[in-house]
Amino acid sequence: MTCEPKHNQLDIMATPMGPHDWDYYYGEWGHVPPRTWDIWPSTQPLPEPDLQKLRADGIEFVKRIGRGGFGEVWRTKLTKFRVDQQNKFVPVELACKVTTLKSHFRDRSVRTAVYEVLREIDVLKKLSHPHIIRYEHVVRIFDEKHDFPQPIYALCFMELCHGSLTTLIKFVGRMSEPIANDWLMQVSQALKYLHDSGIAHFDIKPDNILFKEHPQNQDLIQVKLTDFSLSHVFSPDSPPMTERAVGTFYYLAPELRDPEAHDAFKTDIYSLGMTLAESLVGVDKKNPPNFVRLVDTIRKRTPFRSISPLGQDLIRNMTTLDANERFDINQVLAHQWINQVQYIPGNYFSLI
Repeated sequence: MTCEPKHNQLDIMATPMGPHDWDYYYGEWGHVPPRTWDIWPSTQPLPEPDLQKLRADGIEFVKRIGRGGFGEVWRTKLTKFRVDQQNKFVPVELACKVTTLKSHFRDRSVRTAVYEVLREIDVLKKLSHPHIIRYEHVVRIFDEKHDFPQPIYALCFMELCHGSLTTLIKFVGRMSEPIANDWLMQVSQALKYLHDSGIAHFDIKPDNILFKEHPQNQDLIQVKLTDFSLSHVFSPDSPPMTERAVGTFYYLAPELRDPEAHDAFKTDIYSLGMTLAESLVGVDKKNPPNFVRLVDTIRKRTPFRSISPLGQDLIRNMTTLDANERFDINQVLAHQWINQVQYIPGNYFSLI
């Protein structure tokens, strides 16, 4: 488990349902007593009483657009969030990541569980890059049935995107190299920004690479790296070495199997290389044998007949088993394949 850092008061807006500073309530707590959790329909993100309170605050949940171990992502409409030049409210649509703390309690202290849920928010607040998802706002909902209100949900609002790289792979199958080149360039720029800032992502995969319409050109897409729940910030005075073995199974770097310190930035490169190979081969993760064959092909250095020699060279250097020989992000961005001038279809976005 990651050690807790010293608490810094989070500058997040309180709702009528809870206090401003969680640490005030949880600093002296031990463990959460067991309780029976209410079950609500999967067609709504929260129990109806909480939804009614949020509607009064101008927050409406429209449609669920994603689900994971953390909880769910919903398309939401906020009517009391942003104002125009005349100081009138302007409706805005955002994505809302609904994280429930009940999956984080177990044997951990409440304070540790709160920190783990809010780690992503704390990281996102520090980041500003065109290819990293933009954080907007946090709302917290509390259970008022106890002497001390327990935080049950954290609602993190972020910019809304159209889908993930997984969606795109399913739609087009094996991705063409020009399109793969385009998304890889954008994600690599985001990853360079993170690594230069001392941040390792730890969970790069197609599900965490989102796309939306480019603001200056509707025929192009803008790619966004998301989900910083496993990310870690390293001190600028020390190398990014860690013993954390976290991430998604198929994209884990081989050195994570060893209980020794490893370069966190190089594990990000491996995961990105696996994602590139998946997009160019068109493997569906719902067919595990096919994905296992993809991993074996990469590790055995077997040539991909469907990928150009330059593309294969980049994938091999990003997924080298020896982390010391693996590319860093600067070498990825300098590679000939990623910098070659390629044809991008004029109606790119219509392919999605």
